[in-house]
Amino acid sequence: MKNLFPLILALCGVVSSASHALEFTSREDFLPRLQELVFVYPPADPVHYDALSHRPVPEIGPPASDRPEVIHLSGQINKGDADRFIAFMEANWFYGQKFILDSPGGNFLEALKIGAWLVNQQDPAASDPPVFDFYVLEGDKCLSACALILAMGGGVGNAMIEQGATVGFHMGILPDEQAESTAKVRDVMNLTYDIVLEYTRLIEDGWQSPLLLRESLRHRTSDSFFYLRGGMRSWQMGFDPVARPNASPTVNLVGLDHGTAIRVCSALLFASRDRLSESAGFMVDSYGDRVPQMPDAAVRLKDIFDGLGSDHITLAFPFESFYVGQCSLSRSRNGDVSVGLIDPELGGSYSPKPECLNSKQMLGWCATREPAPTHALTVPLLADSLGCSGGTLLRTVPEDTYNWQPNWLVRSEGRRGTAKREVNIRAVPGLGTSPIGTLAKGASAEITNCALTGDKQGVFFQIKSGSTQGWVSARFLIEEGLFAVPVTN
Repeated sequence: MKNLFPLILALCGVVSSASHALEFTSREDFLPRLQELVFVYPPADPVHYDALSHRPVPEIGPPASDRPEVIHLSGQINKGDADRFIAFMEANWFYGQKFILDSPGGNFLEALKIGAWLVNQQDPAASDPPVFDFYVLEGDKCLSACALILAMGGGVGNAMIEQGATVGFHMGILPDEQAESTAKVRDVMNLTYDIVLEYTRLIEDGWQSPLLLRESLRHRTSDSFFYLRGGMRSWQMGFDPVARPNASPTVNLVGLDHGTAIRVCSALLFASRDRLSESAGFMVDSYGDRVPQMPDAAVRLKDIFDGLGSDHITLAFPFESFYVGQCSLSRSRNGDVSVGLIDPELGGSYSPKPECLNSKQMLGWCATREPAPTHALTVPLLADSLGCSGGTLLRTVPEDTYNWQPNWLVRSEGRRGTAKREVNIRAVPGLGTSPIGTLAKGASAEITNCALTGDKQGVFFQIKSGSTQGWVSARFLIEEGLFAVPVTN
């Protein structure tokens, strides 16, 4: 029998050397960098809305310990690295430590051992706060075995992916040139079973979506990965996307209307599907879409807030007659908007159903007696809801019922929108230049591209209408057909 060590290295799809072993070093200089980060989306589990602040790392206080607070893990994961890591951690760990992961992967067995040690540091029945926080920062990569550590660590802590980072999942499979190896199939299968077992545990414990295992199983070669980059897909999988504040500004109420708010609520509903109660999840599977038609879609949220005389409103979503949960909105004094999706069936004091203050309603919205748990509505979340993921225009609707479109539907040919009201056309995306024209109310336009901006509008579509081309604020267009429903891919 061939030595098992080369086999495991082959399973990872890489050939490692001791000179590139996993390094773990104390990096307290990263702490201010981590403190800049804000959460891009609400908590993946709506039950935690009132337990999670807008920032994952609070302001710096007195050192929590003389032990390292931030540990940077880099380099390839080789045989023996797990024992080295565990010995280091047993001498240095404490609650709330933060790990920054930047590794191409390596030995899956070592990753499983590291992940198991992390999981065992907290009693699942205990009410202690998360033991560890894990980060993959912008520009860094955490692939293969590293991604497995991130997923397993997220089972007892918070696993965060900064927008612009790359996390890649796949299963350990022999490269083509070694596929005919005489190594025991049992050894290969046992490793695969162990990896699947860990993913299954994470799913059963509610930490990750079943989609993560399914997508990982689709990628079975050393150079094939299922990538997460800190967008809504990452959030759907149970990770917490984070960003620097200038990359994730809060959406302002200016120009925000009922139709756009419904798209945001839909995005949260569908992406939360695996985190909702069983009855709510069943209802999501049965729900097609809800796209308010004109003129309701164009009613400004400001007019709804003002008409109801409250800064806090809620809606039975998607309808009172087809109830899944509550979508709630709040506005601040400066006009910033926050949003929350509540599933009362989760039970407990964390997700009470918001109560209407009185019988008065506007388009189904009512004022609430008390503010419902909400989270900042950020530009990336608005962009995902409008089919502009990370500034990339989504052109293909996935054939996936978990992503809201069954494979028997006819696919849209491109994307078109209709102006809800007269809207300015600009030469470049954003409010920094003078308009070059206007798109009349009711005019149709082809949507050819999109961009995220740091102004109050946040998301712009590039459009073509007749001989006119330019950029308009995305919230002023209404789409029909398949692209009226947001997607997470």
